[in-house]
Amino acid sequence: VDDSLATSRVAQSINFVATTTVWVYAWWGGLMGRRAAMSPFPEGDSLLTVGFKRLYKTCVRIYKNHRALASFYPAIAFSESAT
Repeated sequence: VDDSLATSRVAQSINFVATTTVWVYAWWGGLMGRRAAMSPFPEGDSLLTVGFKRLYKTCVRIYKNHRALASFYPAIAFSESAT
């Protein structure tokens, strides 16, 4: 019984690696083409800081313009984590 369990785990690991490699190559290499940037990248900022700044601006915009969503999103996040 132990040999079949070990064999199935190895087979599943190989299957995962092979399938993921094929899908990533097909998606990134074949399906996603080049395109121009949607917004300019600020000089002197890193990709990490730009992402957090944009996330903050989005949160502020949601809080100011869409009050119902500002309470709905955290409620959904916390209710899902509680179940």
